[in-house]
Amino acid sequence: EEDIFRIIRPDGAVRWIRSHAFPIRNEKGVVYRVAGTAQDFTAQKEAQDALRRSEERTRALWDALPDLTFRITREGVYRDFKPGRVTFSRVPPENFIGKNIFEANAAIGVSREIGETTMRNVARALETGAPQIYESRIEFAGTARHFEFRLVVSGDDEVLGLVRDISAQREVEEQLQRSQKM
Repeated sequence: EEDIFRIIRPDGAVRWIRSHAFPIRNEKGVVYRVAGTAQDFTAQKEAQDALRRSEERTRALWDALPDLTFRITREGVYRDFKPGRVTFSRVPPENFIGKNIFEANAAIGVSREIGETTMRNVARALETGAPQIYESRIEFAGTARHFEFRLVVSGDDEVLGLVRDISAQREVEEQLQRSQKM
């Protein structure tokens, strides 16, 4: 049987111990001794705890973003997808995760051209290691919207994308330009 417990050494250091005990039986099957091992696995425990905390922080940050966010491979397969809070809020992640960008985009009525532009920028980000920032106008649900895409390398063969609806900002800029022409 395995037990995990913590000890506090005389110098105040906390150590994590994994122990395993097993019975030693005589020829009649009667336990006459208990043997066991004890292993200090503090470094492993601390690494596991640090990884868990890091994953929690990453998930909290991911969930706090109002933008559409995704992870995509060099081949164009979505590894993760979180719809934005406004424009794509009704698109379930299952429509994207594990699917190719062209297949997933077509299913919600986004043009092939948007996928091609995204894949060119995914390739450029992976080749250069530099963030790729660009804008696209997308027809979605019968309405044209303007989006800013930000792509950054997030693994050996994947890119993290953040997509922000900047339609209101573009509208204000266009109104300002029209008023300046008058």
